[in-house]
Amino acid sequence: MQDVIQAQDNRSPLDRSLGTLLEEIDRTASFLEVGVGEGRLTRQAARRFRRVVAVDWDPRSLITARPKVGGRAVSLLMMDAHRLEFPDELFDAVAEFNALGHFSDPGLVAAEMIRVVRPGGVVMFLASWRSEVLLLKAGWLQAHLARAGVITRLMITGRVVALIARRLPVRPISMPV
Repeated sequence: MQDVIQAQDNRSPLDRSLGTLLEEIDRTASFLEVGVGEGRLTRQAARRFRRVVAVDWDPRSLITARPKVGGRAVSLLMMDAHRLEFPDELFDAVAEFNALGHFSDPGLVAAEMIRVVRPGGVVMFLASWRSEVLLLKAGWLQAHLARAGVITRLMITGRVVALIARRLPVRPISMPV
């Protein structure tokens, strides 16, 4: 029986953890990954979502990620995460994995991620490296996100710590006349 289970899911424990976290998001979602790195999250997203866009400022990361998506339709774009070149509220979900500490202004990148996710959408900050985990647990990011109208929860799944944020739907305020 154990052999059958392993044959069905031969992903590494880290990849299984990432896959589990992505199950928080509807399969029909449009998904943006910020900071492709080696393409590990890109590969998991490509298996799950109908539309995947992944951005990185370093062309070497995009070249490394291309073969990992297994021929699936994924748009890999060279772009600065501090200034995402997308309209507001374009994606259903936005995520980064072990990238936050690489940005010169992580707060600005978080604001950009929130800007491009639709109201009710999900923003995920995922970490498996110690330095990145400490960034997620430090509290500054949660405070930053709360000011932006985002509710968060910290979650640990296998080898990944996740700060999962949901952008609150905007409701019109009725003013007495």
